[in-house]
Amino acid sequence: MKRSDSILTGIAREHLLIPTLETRRSDSLDFHDLAVWQVDAALKAAFDAGAQSAGANAKPHRTPPEEAVSAALPIPLLLSRDTPLVPGKMYLRLYHGRTDPGQNMDDWGFDGPTFGPLSCYVHTYCSSFRIHGDRDTSEVWLETHDDMIFWDGSFYGDMEVFIAETGQKAYCTGRGHREGSKTAAQCSPGPWTYGYSPYTVGQSSNSRSDGEPREIPAFEIFDAEGDKIFDTNEDSPADVQEANACVGALAPQLLATLQTFVAIDDLAQECAEWKWENLAEAFKAARELIAEAGAVCPEYRTR
Repeated sequence: MKRSDSILTGIAREHLLIPTLETRRSDSLDFHDLAVWQVDAALKAAFDAGAQSAGANAKPHRTPPEEAVSAALPIPLLLSRDTPLVPGKMYLRLYHGRTDPGQNMDDWGFDGPTFGPLSCYVHTYCSSFRIHGDRDTSEVWLETHDDMIFWDGSFYGDMEVFIAETGQKAYCTGRGHREGSKTAAQCSPGPWTYGYSPYTVGQSSNSRSDGEPREIPAFEIFDAEGDKIFDTNEDSPADVQEANACVGALAPQLLATLQTFVAIDDLAQECAEWKWENLAEAFKAARELIAEAGAVCPEYRTR
């Protein structure tokens, strides 16, 4: 969609309550009853958008046209990120987003916008959603694209209508990573490994009776790039240290295996059907990890 088409569509939605300017070959969808003040507001918005665009082209350092129009035309019911939600009020949010509708998703997509508070939402012919504010006559249209909801250049596979609880906040208002959730720190890249890295002490307080330097067992855990992550407690016996290092080095793989089980359970909940064959690979990975840990830690061996 051209920038100008996108701007005009936004004006039509905001001021004329027309969800799209595309011809849909239906009298009920292509013809609309409008008040003169709606037409007046839409024409003024289009004129302002054109003036801003022309000014931006003449002076490149000014605000880009789309950003200027977006700021000039706030979308009703759309909440800014981290806006506190009113407990007991109804809201709608989109998530599992992607920018390409044909993208193969091997994980959850990004979170989308939150709208509200709402009085109701209306689903029309399985092709569009209309949501209404509970404070005024605000109305927003959400259109579908195949089996997804299209909004602001992104496609969302999931929609949730919910009653807000104390402490909840709005998710992000556009595309990106899962901005609505707390951003989790990224752990060091895997797979992790561990190695024997003892300390050597001289004749001070830890020397042997014969005065020879002695070795204190210790193990270090490294990420895939060879950077040290942590080491073991040298005050523990060597076999305990190695067992701890082994289990610690398996942490990324253990987490990945747990995520596989959770994903399978989510799929089962969504489909309302359990298929044990889906668990085969997850159980195989779990057994391999247990066997690897069990080579050092006998208590982890399967019985």
